[in-house]
Amino acid sequence: MISKFVNNEEELHPNYVTGIVDGDGHFGISLSKNSKARYGYTCTLVFTLVAEINSYNKIFIEKVQKFFGGIGKIYTSENIYVYKVVSLKELKTIKAHFEKYSLQSTKQIHFLL
Repeated sequence: MISKFVNNEEELHPNYVTGIVDGDGHFGISLSKNSKARYGYTCTLVFTLVAEINSYNKIFIEKVQKFFGGIGKIYTSENIYVYKVVSLKELKTIKAHFEKYSLQSTKQIHFLL
């Protein structure tokens, strides 16, 4: 089983992805200073999923990105991988998934907002 995972042979199940996001994902808003914006700030919707840096999680976070059709970007920050989606067009893919496979924690409220 672990060799299939490491070799990237096994696809992620939609309910598994929802469960992982329930634990380690985030739906939020990012405010950034922007001198060209009307009020000096830009507001961006953000979806993120984080995982501790190790060889298994690198494969895992890449599989999540592949699960969502290759959208978003993967970054490293200190000791974590960050999978981040900010494009409104790409966020529609994220939205469609969680409308079909609902989150089970209070994170569902964050998603709905």
